[in-house]
Amino acid sequence: MTAPDFHLSRRRALALTGGLLFAANGAQRVFAQGNGERDSGQASGGGSQQGELPVDKMEQALGAKGRMHKGVLDITIGRKDIGNVPGPMNVSFSPAFTIHHDMAFQSIQGGHAMMNGELALLPHEIDKTIAAIVQNDLTFQAEHQHIIGLTPQIWHIHFRGRGEPVQLMQRIKKVLQVTATPLPQMGGGNKTSPLDHQALGRIVGGHAEVGDGGVVTVAVPRKERIRLGGIEVNPLLGVMSHVSFMPIQNGPQTAQGGGGTNGSGASGGLKAAVVPDYAMLASEVDPLMRVALSHGFQVHCLYNQETDEHPQLYFSHQLNVGDPEQMAHAVHAALEKTNVEFS
Repeated sequence: MTAPDFHLSRRRALALTGGLLFAANGAQRVFAQGNGERDSGQASGGGSQQGELPVDKMEQALGAKGRMHKGVLDITIGRKDIGNVPGPMNVSFSPAFTIHHDMAFQSIQGGHAMMNGELALLPHEIDKTIAAIVQNDLTFQAEHQHIIGLTPQIWHIHFRGRGEPVQLMQRIKKVLQVTATPLPQMGGGNKTSPLDHQALGRIVGGHAEVGDGGVVTVAVPRKERIRLGGIEVNPLLGVMSHVSFMPIQNGPQTAQGGGGTNGSGASGGLKAAVVPDYAMLASEVDPLMRVALSHGFQVHCLYNQETDEHPQLYFSHQLNVGDPEQMAHAVHAALEKTNVEFS
């Protein structure tokens, strides 16, 4: 399958790093045990042991292209209908920079698929989207904002589901159809960035990739194995830390391409808007926050994004603007307070 156009988001980056950690941890061990989801029966994590996903049929059912890596299909759908959204620190967010849906799928036992995902919504879409999730036998997990002070405010809903892969995708599409999400999205193309993504990856301590608008995302997996709804899930399903760097110019910024500034710093004057998304145990929250605040990051949220998750993780989206490599060092310092697997 030809690699499609994709907004490099959290789950896109996970597909490039988490699979390696998942494979190295050995055979899958955890089975679903009465987790209350409608698709009953035992199921274990680890797509390679459970068979291949019917990727082409799944993409056709949804009307969106994804990327298959390490047994996980990742699909990101930009909210192009919303466009650019002005926010704090004079940063404008876009479908390439946080305003998108993300869904990741792994194969499980019995020819079924497990999906964990999140949706980016306008306020008036929230109630009908939650209703559609429940009506289509999917599991509603969380509702929150990532970045406060957006105009309009964007909200994020986390949900999961499992079942026969094509039927599961059809159920998800019914949820998307109650929103104004434009479908189909089947584009392609190579991505470039004025940011040095390899340097940012080395400094943060994870794998870096370039997405639309020159946005660089670095993903760093945790060392624990995570169970979700009784299933041991691949880290690619959204249970990792990651950080996104958007190149900016002077004035309000959008992820529509990069450019230099007249500032100074290790990146030759180029600045970036930086949004870390930290995955933390409860005991790690306070130590990490102290480091992040000491480096000038705004803390925009703290939440759990999955239900029936073991161990329970807490996530925090934060924001800062500055020299990208200096920001990367600050993120690394914060990640050192968590049980991550630095590359």
